[in-house]
This record gives sequence, structure tokens and C-alpha cells, in this order.
Amino acid sequence: MATQPSADNSSKTALITGASSGIGFELTRLFARDGYRLVLVALPTDQIQEAEDRLRQEFPQVQVEFFAVDLSYREGPEYLRQLLGNRQIDVLVNDAGFGEHGKFVETNLNKELAMVNLNISALVALTKMALHQMVPRGEGRILQLGSVAGFVPNPLLAVYGATKAFVRMFTEAVQNELDGTGVTMTLLCPPATETNFFAVANMEHTREVQEGRAKGGLRAAADVARDGYDALMAGTARVMSGTEAKMQPFLSSIMPDAALASQVRKRMEDVPAEEDGHAGEDPSKTGTGAKKAASKAAAKPATKPAAKK
Repeated sequence: MATQPSADNSSKTALITGASSGIGFELTRLFARDGYRLVLVALPTDQIQEAEDRLRQEFPQVQVEFFAVDLSYREGPEYLRQLLGNRQIDVLVNDAGFGEHGKFVETNLNKELAMVNLNISALVALTKMALHQMVPRGEGRILQLGSVAGFVPNPLLAVYGATKAFVRMFTEAVQNELDGTGVTMTLLCPPATETNFFAVANMEHTREVQEGRAKGGLRAAADVARDGYDALMAGTARVMSGTEAKMQPFLSSIMPDAALASQVRKRMEDVPAEEDGHAGEDPSKTGTGAKKAASKAAAKPATKPAAKK
């Protein structure tokens, strides 16, 4: 069913990465609802066309451009900058990111270096690009996707957690530098959220995911997006999405890092086969078999950056 924009922001452009699924797609819908022109960036997969079709059906009057660019390549952000040309960016949402589950000594190095490129390098490059436009104009908004993982050591998710700690510290430092410029930057920190993150990170069979789903404790992507969007529009410095997330900064301030690491590791460990309810199934689709299959797939070389308009 088509939805009419609830506000006239047709002269403003929002650039959103990771826009084809999960929190990024739900944020895209909120910007479309409020009438923004959308410049959306995502991996070159079939999800892009599906997301574009859904947006055009729901918001037929909103201008949408999709660029299929792999920002995990070092040249990705510069390639995107060239594609953007002289477009004015009024809002930047750095949502794109992924993780990799497992002991650091055993995980795939190429995937982790690509993760650092995407979660850190691309975020820094796009933030600087946007600020070079926004600060001279004296207005603009940036939303950075952090995580509760940025407040604690993360055994079995070590590199991902470290990238989110960087995003947190980077954002809080630049927020201070932007004081008085008219430009705001908001840090969105969700807890475990029901998206395809778990599949990409090879952690579908961890206690965090299995017990979270069983107890209904995983946050909905739409709820996280709404919390982030509202905070962004209010110029709020940081928003912890949901009760669990709101507790994390306090717990991190009173518990020793070693205790936090031990607590996190228990949640990040795989549920034993006899507990996960998949006895008799193909081991390539469940438990450690699924993780090995996913790791092999992740080790395959990615395609070079591509663009689609």
C-alpha cells in the first residue's frame, strides 16, 4: 500500500549505507516516510532490487537512487564519492557493517580485514566527506551505528567488538569538535537485533541468538531504527536502544573487564548439539557444521566494487 510522505523534506538528501536490509532498510523507510530524497548504498546482491521495489511500492513519490558498492574494499568509499558527484548530503547514516564469530586464532583473516575496512575505514571516510559539506553550510546530521559490543571486551567476536569500540570513541570525540557548528552526530547502540547479522557472522547457533529467540529477547530492527531516527532528529548524542542496551554502560562502569569478558563469552559460545534441538539434521545446516560451511563461503573472494543507479 502506497504511503504519502508525512513531511516536506524533498529538498533534502539522506545518504544511507547498508540500506537493503535490517536496521538500514528500516531507517530508509523512516526517511522515505518523511519525504527525504534517498541515496542508498548496499552490497551488489539481489537484495538491492528487492529493497528498491519495496520502497517504490510503499513510497512512490519519493526519489530513490541505489548504488551497489562494496565498501569493504579500501577503494570503495572513494568510488562512491565519485558516483555521488556534486550531490548535497544533508543526512549521512553509516549503518553498513558485519561481524565474524569464533576464536581469533581460527577465524578468517581476509574477512576480518574487510570488516575493519567497512566498519571503521569506510565510516571514517564517509563521515569526513559529509562533514566537508555540512560544516561550511552550518547544518547537517550524521547517524553512526554503534553497538552495546562497543562497551565490553567481546571474546569470540573480538574484531567486531573492537570496531564498535572505535566507532563509539571516534563519534564521541568528533561530537565535541562539532560543538557550535550546527552539525549534529548521533551514536545508535542497539543490543542483539533480529537481522541477517547473525548468519553473516556465523553465530546462528550461539547462546546469544538461540536463547534470545527462545525468550523473545532479540530487538526488532524496526524498533532500533525508530530509536535511532528519533534521536538523530532531536540532535541527541547517544541512544541505547532498548532496556538491555540502556543497562550496558552502567554495568561496564562497575564490573572489571575480565568479568565482563567472561560474561560475554558465555553468551557467545555455541549451544551444545544435544541442546539445540537439531538432532538428526544435516550437520552442514546446523551447529558447528553450519559454521564450517558458512566459513568456507565467507573465505571466497568478494566481487570488486560495482555500481547500479
